[in-house]
Amino acid sequence: MFGGVVRAWSNYKMISYYSTTDRYICSVLEEMRTLHKTRNYAMLPSLIEEAQMLANRMEAGLENKRTYEEMRADIAEAKAELEKLKAAKVAAGVVDEN
Repeated sequence: MFGGVVRAWSNYKMISYYSTTDRYICSVLEEMRTLHKTRNYAMLPSLIEEAQMLANRMEAGLENKRTYEEMRADIAEAKAELEKLKAAKVAAGVVDEN
């Protein structure tokens, strides 16, 4: 349930569990600790799923960052190759028609 709120009673205290995209895994783990402290495990399966989802997003973000850095290196390499070809073209005296 994205963007929704789930509420549960824990030792006569209302606890809200938010399932949103702007939430950190640390807050989910803290809520798991609260559940363990109060011995109320009713929400634990959903918090485990949420923690798994957030961890998967972190892993995907790391992979995207690595791919981005590799792509930037490839672009820099291609630009260097293009400059070498342009220099060779000028040295050969080829006239550009554009």
